[in-house]
Amino acid sequence: MKYIKELDSLRAIAILLVIIGHWSPPGSILQKLFDADFGVNIFFVLSGFLITWILLTNRERASSNGEGKLSVIGNFYIRRTLRIFPIYYLCIIFFVFFPKDLIDDSSVYPWLFTYTTNLYFFIIQRWDGHISHLWSLAVEEQFYLLWPSVMLFTNEKYLRYVILTFIGMGVCCQFFFISRPMINFFTISCFSAFGAGAFLAYLFVYEPNTIIKFLKFLKFPAIVALVLIIFGVFQSRWSSLPMQRVLHSILALYTITYIILKREKGAVRFNFIWKSKVMILIGKISYGLYLYHGFVPFLVSNFMQKNFHFRPENELNPIVFFLFKCVVVFVVSLLSWMIIEKPLLSLKKHFEYNKQKNAKPAIITI
Repeated sequence: MKYIKELDSLRAIAILLVIIGHWSPPGSILQKLFDADFGVNIFFVLSGFLITWILLTNRERASSNGEGKLSVIGNFYIRRTLRIFPIYYLCIIFFVFFPKDLIDDSSVYPWLFTYTTNLYFFIIQRWDGHISHLWSLAVEEQFYLLWPSVMLFTNEKYLRYVILTFIGMGVCCQFFFISRPMINFFTISCFSAFGAGAFLAYLFVYEPNTIIKFLKFLKFPAIVALVLIIFGVFQSRWSSLPMQRVLHSILALYTITYIILKREKGAVRFNFIWKSKVMILIGKISYGLYLYHGFVPFLVSNFMQKNFHFRPENELNPIVFFLFKCVVVFVVSLLSWMIIEKPLLSLKKHFEYNKQKNAKPAIITI
């Protein structure tokens, strides 16, 4: 299957927004410029696009080859399990044996093991220290449980309307519950982002001739979204606005469409970013970077204090400490990729969606 390396660079941008946003001083201009929520929403849109593309293309192949759709679902979940579960559950098991200062309340463990921390944080109406960022992984997993069945078993003529309905549900949920911002971490609230990516995938599979028009249609909304996002950097209440995820999704959707259309002609602007080997590598290991960035630097700092009586955040210049954390989380994520993730991903070849020898390759894979 064809690999679009520029999408890894987009993942790199998303994870850099998340990490810098989370590590910047609360309320600082740096935290607003590098909006962690923007990074998460880029991941959601990209995930919605990739997942839906895979499901719809293999739905068509299963139908043409006389295969059952259940085999597509089975391979989908096995491949997702190989990608997501190993390092996630290794971390959760590690948490169990680590000192209590990493997690505020041990009652969170059942929620961690079941990928429902977003619901846990809503119930307690607050975050939980170094594991707070795991809410988005819970949302992704809940999306995976629902979406394959919706995409594979909905009548083709209704697919467009089903996807648009999910987008509308996500937008409406954010507006109706504006007084309870933690509702934004429910999976239904994230359907606007997932659905935006899903709609693009639908167009690529069933209406490819409309993609150029769709890109032109998106240009003005994307410019407006960019202006409002920049304007929002200077607004103290911006993070509570329900339109934030919508604006992020529009901009991410335009970027993904632009990259895929223009790359074939070599006409992508800022190619030095999209084709950068460093950015592509960061994108490849972005899952590990996201998973580890919330707690690995803290653990390393504790280790250094206990064994060398040296606390990096107290002894180092803030900029040097920031670079120290970057190096630590990058090294851990790279090792995780090389030792655990990449070898396990090689097992995906045993669970290909389409086993026909002369099958036409898809544009992307996950």
